[in-house]
Amino acid sequence: MSAPSSEVLYCGRLPRGRSGRTLLVRHLPAELTAAEKEDLLRHFGASSVRVLSDYGRLKHTAFATFPSDSAAAQALSRLHQLTLLGHTLVVEYAKDQDSAPALSQSSQSEKDKSLEEPVKEEKEKKALNCLKIESGIAPSHGLTFPINSCLKYLYPPPSSAILANIANALASVPKFYVQVLHLMNKMNLPSPFGPITPRPPMV
Repeated sequence: MSAPSSEVLYCGRLPRGRSGRTLLVRHLPAELTAAEKEDLLRHFGASSVRVLSDYGRLKHTAFATFPSDSAAAQALSRLHQLTLLGHTLVVEYAKDQDSAPALSQSSQSEKDKSLEEPVKEEKEKKALNCLKIESGIAPSHGLTFPINSCLKYLYPPPSSAILANIANALASVPKFYVQVLHLMNKMNLPSPFGPITPRPPMV
C-alpha cells in the first residue's frame, strides 16, 4: 500500500515543523476577492485568515488558522480536493507563513500605485507631445496666433487664397519651408527646383 500524498496527512501525525492548527489553502478561485476568500475559510471554521497576494509563487493562496488541531484536521478533510468555480483546492499543513507576502492594505496600495504610474507617465508623455506655443509660431513675421499640436482639424479643400497663404507662410518661415521639402522628398513628389509646373484644376 502506497504512502499518503507528500504534504497532506489525514492521520494525527504532522510533518516536522508544521503547525497543527494552520492550513495552507492553494488554488483559490481568482474570481473571489480577498474578503470573499476569507469568508469562505471562516465558513469552514477558521478563526483567522491571511490571504496572500494575487502575484508571485503563492498567488491565490491563503493561510487559515483554526481553534484546535482537530478543527484544522476536519477542515483539511473537507476542503482538500474541493472543486470551487472550476478550481480544485489543494490544502496542506502550513509552514513558514511569516515569509509569505500577505495581501495587506499597504501592499494593495503599492499595487494600485504601480498601476497608476504607467498612466501618469503616459499622460506626461502626451503633455510633452502637445506643447503649446503661446507667443505664436513666428511672431517676427506676424504669425502670432497660438498653436496646439494636439488639435485635430477638418481642413477645407484647397483654393487660390489658401494656396497663396501657404506660399506666404513658406516664404516667411524658413523651418516650415525646409520641412515641406523634406515631406515632398519623403513622398517621392517631383522636385520643385525647376520650371513652374502647370496648375492643376481645383476640386
